[in-house]
Amino acid sequence: MIDDNNDTNSKDFCLKMEYLKRLKSFGNRTLSLVIAPTLACNFACPYCYEANLPLTIMREEVEDKIIDFINSFSKRCDSLEICWEGGEPLLGIKRIKSLLNKIKEKSLLPLTYHSIITNGYLFSKEIAYYFSNENLNFVQITIDGQEKTHNKSRILKNGGDSYGQIISNIDMITQIIPKCLVVIRTNIHEGNKSEFGTIYKEFSKRWEQNNVRLFPAFVMPNTNCKVSCCTPQNKTDFFLNLKRKDGIDNINFVPTHCVGSCSATSENSYVIAPDGSLYKCWNDIGIVERSVGNVSVGITNNTLIAKYMVGSDKYSDTECAKCSLFPICDGGCNRHRMDNAIHSTKYPLCPFTKDGVADYLYEHYKLCKDE
Repeated sequence: MIDDNNDTNSKDFCLKMEYLKRLKSFGNRTLSLVIAPTLACNFACPYCYEANLPLTIMREEVEDKIIDFINSFSKRCDSLEICWEGGEPLLGIKRIKSLLNKIKEKSLLPLTYHSIITNGYLFSKEIAYYFSNENLNFVQITIDGQEKTHNKSRILKNGGDSYGQIISNIDMITQIIPKCLVVIRTNIHEGNKSEFGTIYKEFSKRWEQNNVRLFPAFVMPNTNCKVSCCTPQNKTDFFLNLKRKDGIDNINFVPTHCVGSCSATSENSYVIAPDGSLYKCWNDIGIVERSVGNVSVGITNNTLIAKYMVGSDKYSDTECAKCSLFPICDGGCNRHRMDNAIHSTKYPLCPFTKDGVADYLYEHYKLCKDE
């Protein structure tokens, strides 16, 4: 075991952080699967990274191969986590029900965590009661600002509004599945960033007695994005304004190093497309050249897995190693770093600016002083 009290210099500390990151990436004995029963969606969000993908629904024979794929991990994993994704996964609710039944009947790994990422529009009472009986632990639903702004961002493909239906459905979910954590995500970009403080306080009050959490997440640039993404400086200013202007104290302003890992950098984690193709990154789904295999034949592209697992994080980036913030920064998105290296894209990697760190720390100091 590494002695946490014996880091004599920043190099030792960074080496320890890299070790802990690799340990997390390769030492997890949980098989974590993100499953998309369909890539079809009823929304036309202007920043969607899945635009123009096939709209097929998963076939039954793919379900059977998923069970075989799960069971192939029975000697190296102890448990199973499932997250339903899309497209809009509730458009494939019949497949979700069918596959869950097969997992209960045939999986050699116990299902210990069950979640879904949904736009929330189709979450009916019938579906809520179904998931209540299936021990749904977590649901993520996006609200992109106040009603008018949200309806411009989370727009139905038929041109209709979605805000009122989603709010009503969240109310319903908190009543029917009270133990399920409902996470409300706001995709922050230049067009809606000023509204997060308002909706944060409004929704915190509305659902203060319920198992509901709210958090901001910045829209990540992609080739289909039609909104203006925030720069590292704008991200820094956004968080500072939450404290200074909106008086929101319970969001951590201090940059911290995360030793955890995303699906792309976790050994026993995969994203499964409706046709059974396997991916490491959620944003890769449907992109044929980013597939690492198929549930029918297993893993076929270990080179790409290696690039994600060990070749695209901050520890392999010489520019990051020169940065004074290297020890406390999480390094940004591995996929964007890989795209920058392979395709010469110019995606920003820094999660915040160097100059902004002093302001972060000062705001944290004032908060601690007040407490």
